[in-house]
Amino acid sequence: AYIITLEKAKTLYPDAKICCFTLLPTSYNTDWDTLNAYNTRIREIVAHYEDVTLVDIANDTGITTSNYTEYTFDGTHPNLNGISAIATIFERALLGIEQ
Repeated sequence: AYIITLEKAKTLYPDAKICCFTLLPTSYNTDWDTLNAYNTRIREIVAHYEDVTLVDIANDTGITTSNYTEYTFDGTHPNLNGISAIATIFERALLGIEQ
């Protein structure tokens, strides 16, 4: 389903810069093994596309299963600290700056 969605986006919006984000831990994503498996698969899929940017917020923001509550106001939605961490990684990905 992820590949189909990505292919549709590329077809419908051929001039768009497409970015794919990994998933962060939240109070709803508490099966950490499954979350890690999804993120691994997202990375694998994006690696097959030269024109798609991976925004690996799961690895690069410092938000982890043990501290995600510090970056959210309700265990899921980012607070100012979370928004800042995500925005920094998104900006670096768009500019092509390595971590």
